[in-house]
Amino acid sequence: MKMNPLYIMLAAAITAAIAVVLISDRVPIKTQDVVDRTYVMESAAEFIEGPVVADVGQLCVFHVNDMATVADWAIIPEATCYIDSSGYSIAFSSNTANQYTIVAAISDDGNPKILTHRCEYGVPSPEPEPNPTPEPNPTPEPNPTPDPNQSIQEWVAANIPSGGQMEAPALASCYHSVAVGIANGSVRTQAAAFSSLRTSTQTKIDIGIWSGFLDTLSAKIANELNGSDDVKLLEVIFRNIAIGLGRRESTNTTRTRRSIR
Repeated sequence: MKMNPLYIMLAAAITAAIAVVLISDRVPIKTQDVVDRTYVMESAAEFIEGPVVADVGQLCVFHVNDMATVADWAIIPEATCYIDSSGYSIAFSSNTANQYTIVAAISDDGNPKILTHRCEYGVPSPEPEPNPTPEPNPTPEPNPTPDPNQSIQEWVAANIPSGGQMEAPALASCYHSVAVGIANGSVRTQAAAFSSLRTSTQTKIDIGIWSGFLDTLSAKIANELNGSDDVKLLEVIFRNIAIGLGRRESTNTTRTRRSIR
């Protein structure tokens, strides 16, 4: 098959990053001398799913949310990894703590797209800075009278921003991934959970669209916690938020994929 080269510079997204993309059935990617930076994606249905936090030595598996999507994968900084021979997923385990960026180059109707995902691998999440003296709350925008019996899951489902429909599944994945991290013990405190959530959303959503929603949601989470520092309670809240954003919880998912080699 004849390959038509198309060079895509990622300098605007990741300083000093160069991705060489060849358009065919798959989109190979090569990265050199990459400095970690936030990469802002256009609104898109595709995003990478996988752990947002993990312990050193833990095996992590990542794939595009559409399990039928084939990609070429890279990890920044470089780490030993195992890529599914069919290109559906990537797995890696390392003895080196770092914040890794998982990069997937995909082809969407012949158009190249670069997807990224952050994973705090063995890196302790920073403790939050002391809260400054709170400023007076601004006058809120008019909202429908809240239903006191409405759960946080129901509120989320009813208040997704009109411009955020395409990104809702990606945001749901962020909450779900942190909840999984809490469940498996990789995320041990509420401060670590919120830090990991902030990191994971950086490359997934347009904050300009979601800022008002997230501010209100933060207040609702605080109300649900009611002063508790129980990280397991936060896990339940995050799972409910993910469901409200459209994620379907499944206990039995059948996948026909080649195994990671």
